[in-house]
Amino acid sequence: MHGEDIDPYSSKDQSSSTFNIVMLPTNLWNLPYITHSPEILSAAIKIDPELVSHLLASSNSTQKLPDIDSNTPSPSPLPALRVTAPQITPYDGKSENLRSFCSQLVNQIEGCGEQFATEMSKVRFAYQCLGPGALLKMRSSFRCLEDPSVPAEITTLQGFLEALKQRCQDPGLEEKATRAVKILYQKKNSIS
Repeated sequence: MHGEDIDPYSSKDQSSSTFNIVMLPTNLWNLPYITHSPEILSAAIKIDPELVSHLLASSNSTQKLPDIDSNTPSPSPLPALRVTAPQITPYDGKSENLRSFCSQLVNQIEGCGEQFATEMSKVRFAYQCLGPGALLKMRSSFRCLEDPSVPAEITTLQGFLEALKQRCQDPGLEEKATRAVKILYQKKNSIS
């Protein structure tokens, strides 16, 4: 049922307009996401009430939840509301695009602070931003997303970025290492 259009109101409860919501897969849900609007909360409850109750129970905040009363009119009557992950240019796996992709990815994640509350949510988002070329190079590290019985190999955003740089051979990484070795060598010679 993930990714399907959800009508959060049955036809009996519907007054004048219908909202179709395309939800993220449940493994990407977090409290700020499901409580973003009454429609999203209502759809989330219909899809996986157990997960919603777990997310609400694990919250230490006293955040006011949106009112999901079906009689409350929605502030903007759009015919379709699509809630998706933030847009980022997919990484194609080419070394010349790696630095800009990593910067874009880190900026996107830092800019959406609450949406990525855990390291694994950051890693999952980063994986979703890989294009076909990069997926071929990184897929073996993410078998756990396709087969839950396989333990996660990469569990932090930093680990993801390091693996990506290693597999996609960032030319800047070699340049930085060479520069660092030269600086260390110069310091050693100046001390002697």
